[in-house]
Amino acid sequence: MGKGTRLFSLVAVLAIAACGSDREGLGETGGSSGRPGDDGPNGSSDGTSGGPSETEVAKDLAGVWTVTGKDARGAYHGQAEVRTEGGTLRFIRAIAYDTVKVEDGRELHWVFVGTAKGDTKKEVAISVTLENRDFVVARGDVKRTASDAPTVVTGKVRLENGKGLASYSAGGDETWEKRTPSGEDPLFVFERTLAAGHDPPSALEKTGFWSTYASFRDLPIVKPYASRPEFQAAIHGHIVDKTDLAFYRKNPNALRVVNKSIDAISLLETLSRANAYRSTLLAKAQGFDKEIESEFIHPTTGMLLEGAPPGQPKDVHFSAALWTGVYLASQVFRYDVTGDAVAKANVVKTLDGILKLQEVTGNWKAFARAIRPATGSPTAGWHPGAGALSNLEWLEGGNNDMMKGLYVAYVLGHRMLCKSPGHESLCARIRTNAKHLSDDINVDRGSDELDSAWLTTVVASDPIAKIQYQGKAEAAWVASKPVIVQNTKLYHQGTADWSGLNLGFVGDVFHMALADGYDVGGNGKTTFKTVIEESWKGLRLQRLPLWNLLAGAFAPGGANDAAIDDALWRLREMPFPKSVMEVDHRVSPDFCMSPYPSLPWKNDWTTTDRTQSLRSYPLFEDAMDLYRFRLEMKYAGNTTARPPAPEYLVAYWFGRKYGLIPASE
Repeated sequence: MGKGTRLFSLVAVLAIAACGSDREGLGETGGSSGRPGDDGPNGSSDGTSGGPSETEVAKDLAGVWTVTGKDARGAYHGQAEVRTEGGTLRFIRAIAYDTVKVEDGRELHWVFVGTAKGDTKKEVAISVTLENRDFVVARGDVKRTASDAPTVVTGKVRLENGKGLASYSAGGDETWEKRTPSGEDPLFVFERTLAAGHDPPSALEKTGFWSTYASFRDLPIVKPYASRPEFQAAIHGHIVDKTDLAFYRKNPNALRVVNKSIDAISLLETLSRANAYRSTLLAKAQGFDKEIESEFIHPTTGMLLEGAPPGQPKDVHFSAALWTGVYLASQVFRYDVTGDAVAKANVVKTLDGILKLQEVTGNWKAFARAIRPATGSPTAGWHPGAGALSNLEWLEGGNNDMMKGLYVAYVLGHRMLCKSPGHESLCARIRTNAKHLSDDINVDRGSDELDSAWLTTVVASDPIAKIQYQGKAEAAWVASKPVIVQNTKLYHQGTADWSGLNLGFVGDVFHMALADGYDVGGNGKTTFKTVIEESWKGLRLQRLPLWNLLAGAFAPGGANDAAIDDALWRLREMPFPKSVMEVDHRVSPDFCMSPYPSLPWKNDWTTTDRTQSLRSYPLFEDAMDLYRFRLEMKYAGNTTARPPAPEYLVAYWFGRKYGLIPASE
């Protein structure tokens, strides 16, 4: 991979491309009231923008007009523009209905972007293609398929007595008044670009990949894409869509459907974008915090719960050991930033639950991956709790992945609670449990031999125990360090262990916290900082906000401004609340499959679905799950129950703690 960040803008992926700008008013057509037409296109409240007065008779349709009209939905108002670009006429219209409410009571807005032909001093014909095939494929009785045809709306506008009189095949008659000259930027701007994820494959790489994955390309699900130029080029990338951020920040109670028919699916797609962009990052963090506190942390076990359909009880997450630890970390960072007593209470509650993952089994050689209140009839994999914890059941399968949740919870919980009086019982349990992790747990340990002894060294209060585990940690460091410093090549040509990258982030967070307590080998902190930087260099183009923030906080050279900015955009893209929808990007004519399988080292792509997209998508176009920052080049999924967002919270509060995310965001 070449050096330096290589972000480039390509042709907009939407059916109708439009030139854009970086002005704050991106995609904006109205003032703070959310009513298009209240302000002129250049911000003038009287709509003149330095052009002709309102009483002057317009002699040309070219320019920006104030629009009023009515269609089958009701009366509306807004703006329309006819402008010349590149020798052709473009037509843009942005309206808001006066009384129509949709979804949860939002105002309904509608944008057309199309073409115009004719004599602007007399009459122009209008054509707008509404491409309804985007990413949601079903909602109720409304369905989308790849074979659906776009809807073409035609119309005409004639100049009469200084006004424009317009009508459309989709319905609606309107009057154009108060013409002003077009500004430098169009009335509406698409901000959808494609960023490359890596350099083009070399001839040698291309030959090797094409040979290795020939059977993958022959799969019926993949073969239809094989002739497409982007498939042949094999450059994986990421679609970035910033359209309407400013609009939704100024109009949080609006839904603006853009170049689509208005129906149940387009409203859901629009709602997902609006829920991502209408709130600040802080407001979303506060919302996700309250949501988890009230809905997704079990009140007695402290375990993180999964989503459930409306009316159904929420069950503990299958990987609660890991994800409760991640959530606990977010609350430690939140407390570091705000001093909020609620955040501290959340840490205490969840830390107690995580400690019980070891204590509930009655056997220090095993720990649970989740606990729940006793049902009296444990299902497969669940066991009654031991001794005083018989009121609980525990789920078998604690492994080295789950152990990272324990590590991060113990080291951050200890740092927060055990430096001053008040939590002696919890702190004593941390010390006991850490010792048993080091002495008794025997899983596929990887670097756990180092991590458990290192953790015990940091949390130990007894000087003799501290010296004993220092010796174990130092011996393990000698063996582990060469492996750790070599394990930095985490991405290549669209392929990565995306789930493992999350574990890597969690691991590096607790390694840096451990190094603050004891610098193993005398160079543990320096080593891990270098490992973070070298790993991030290979990941910096992959839109992984946790890794961009990790590098910004700990890498010796830091993360560049583009990476931090992209992390902010990924957080902006996360809807609050998370969207519940059925997604399949294959419905879009712009979709292309990757020529390579995901997780190719499993060598099972002929028997297991390992397909992946050539491009990733904004988070508001994704089917949500518990951890949407792992990327995956995912193109389809069905969210049936709204999940919690510990990944957003750990990213946001980590970024705030290390000064990478401004409070104003």
